Amino acid sequence: MFIGDTANAHNADTYADGTMGDGTKGSIVVKGVPEFFPNVTLPAHMKANNPDTQAGDLRSSVTDPALTGGTGAISHDLTASWECCPSVDKKTTFSDKK
Repeated sequence: MFIGDTANAHNADTYADGTMGDGTKGSIVVKGVPEFFPNVTLPAHMKANNPDTQAGDLRSSVTDPALTGGTGAISHDLTASWECCPSVDKKTTFSDKK
């Protein structure tokens, strides 16, 4: 399936957050209310790789697109907890000096 303004195939939702990664721990809850609109022309403010959202290749906006005829809201929640490995910036130096 091809979604957005890219020739890359889209086959799964992905999620990333800059506060997660090496040397971090915590939890986050992301709640979404998506709705499917078949055969719709999206308004111009819905754009792929929108810096105001985390939708990546998917067209998105922070403005209500005022679409009609969709499936109705579908709850889509993500909860993640993590405690990740030490930061890769930490280095151990070994010496053979006696």
